[in-house]
Amino acid sequence: MSGKKYRIVTDNGTGKVEAQETDVSPFTIYKEPIFGHNYRIVIDPITAQSQDTDNFVMMVFDLSNHEQVAVFRDRGLQDEDYADWAVSIGTIYNKAQLCPESNVANGFTVAVNSRRYFKWFYQNKKNKADRVPGIRTTVSSKEKMIDCLGTLLDRDNIIIHDLHTIEELFSFVRHVKTRADGSSYVRFAALAGHHDDDIAALWIYAGSLDMRQIEGRKHVGFAMI
Repeated sequence: MSGKKYRIVTDNGTGKVEAQETDVSPFTIYKEPIFGHNYRIVIDPITAQSQDTDNFVMMVFDLSNHEQVAVFRDRGLQDEDYADWAVSIGTIYNKAQLCPESNVANGFTVAVNSRRYFKWFYQNKKNKADRVPGIRTTVSSKEKMIDCLGTLLDRDNIIIHDLHTIEELFSFVRHVKTRADGSSYVRFAALAGHHDDDIAALWIYAGSLDMRQIEGRKHVGFAMI
C-alpha cells in the first residue's frame, strides 16, 4: 500500500491536532485512524554514539490486526522535537500508547512527559511502579523479540506497508559466529551497508505482545446460560 506524506498542525486556540497532506515530511500515513481502534507506537530512538547514521523511527500499529498504519523516520532532531511528533501522532491515533526502547529513551521520555502525555506501554508492573516505560533490550531479550517477530511473519500475523521497512527485512540476515573457545552462536544483523532501525521497531513491537497475540489465537471466554 502506498502512503502519503503528512505534516502535523496544532490549533493554538483549541489545541486540536490535525494531519495535513504535504509533499515532503518524515511522517507517512498508510491508513488513517479508525474510531474505537487501539494503537501502539513503537519507537527506536537514536543513540548519542550513532546520531549521524541512525534514524529515529516511530511506527504506529493497529492492535486489532498488527497492521503498520503509519511511519515516522528522521534524524538530527532534538529530543524535544521527536517528543512533539510522538505526542501529535499519538493524539491523532486515538491517544495511542508509546513504547520506546527504554535503554536510550530517557531524554525522549522526559520530553514527552513534560508535554503531559502519559499514555505509555509498560513492560511489567514493576516498571510501571518505577515509571520506566517501554521495553529494555538486552542481548538475550533481543533474541527472544526477534523470534517473536519471526513467528508473526511466518504466520502472516503482521501487516507491513512501508517499502523501506520491507527492504530492511530482506537485508536482515542470520549470521553464524564463532567464539574464542571454538563454539558457535547465531546472531541476526543487517548486511554491511544496511541499517536495521526499522527492524528494531518491529522487534520492539513483537516484544510488546503476549504469545496469544503473536500466534493469532482468539480469546476464549465463558458464557453463562
